[in-house]
Amino acid sequence: MSDSILAIPLDGSRAEILLNANSSESYPTVSANNASRLLLVQVHRVDSEGKVANHLRLFEPQTLQWHDFPDAPGPVGSGILAPDESAALFEVGGGSPGVMRSSLWLLHLRSNQTKQITELVDWQRDMSPRWAPSGESIAFLRLRRTPKGLISRLFVANLDTRLLSQPVGTDVSVSAVCYSSDGRRLFLLTATGVEAFSFANGSRSIIARWSEFQGREYHGGGISWSKGLGAVALVLWNKNERRTEIWTLPLNDQAPSIFFKTQPDQDLRSLTIAEAD
Repeated sequence: MSDSILAIPLDGSRAEILLNANSSESYPTVSANNASRLLLVQVHRVDSEGKVANHLRLFEPQTLQWHDFPDAPGPVGSGILAPDESAALFEVGGGSPGVMRSSLWLLHLRSNQTKQITELVDWQRDMSPRWAPSGESIAFLRLRRTPKGLISRLFVANLDTRLLSQPVGTDVSVSAVCYSSDGRRLFLLTATGVEAFSFANGSRSIIARWSEFQGREYHGGGISWSKGLGAVALVLWNKNERRTEIWTLPLNDQAPSIFFKTQPDQDLRSLTIAEAD
């Protein structure tokens, strides 16, 4: 068990441990809007019989109190808090062993009521949901197995009607997505690099191409928008130095730059931006 949760200030000067892994628990992913208030933590736990399972739990850093997540209708993956922290989205798996499939569910934290947002389909995984700032819709990725291999497509879902749309079309492969702080744009990780999509006119523009990240690989850490930095943050693996780097990509034509480096052989699984109100 080695997955811990780190907090990095916006000056990138250091990394502090918020939750440290131990022999029975580790913490692969976390979601927070304010790192001092409430965290939604994916807990990887080994029970007394040696069986391993994932759980979602809420953690209050100021009181050090944990709160159990209600039982889900299947194995849970990562989750993400709503902008107002009244709800959470999370991934739920199920079906036959060895068959890839998962759907997205919504939990209202005050009532503990759940709502299924997407359908559970064999060889289809709905994953990596991201809230729109309004809290009315989400963007997520749908991974499907096809005769040509695995494909990943971007969808947007209205949480009230559950209607789905594909804002960038049906043929664009997307590996990660996040909203801008005003909700007017999506930032996408594509085969070209990092792109911005405008809801206003449906246009796409390139923020940075993969050629600007020589010697780096994307290992699934995601992308996030930082209002404080005025930039998109991207997690990449430095193949030569064998460490993870967090890059920032400003929108004012400045070149991408390294914001933070881990120690050698240290890999960041995911990134969440939790800025003070």
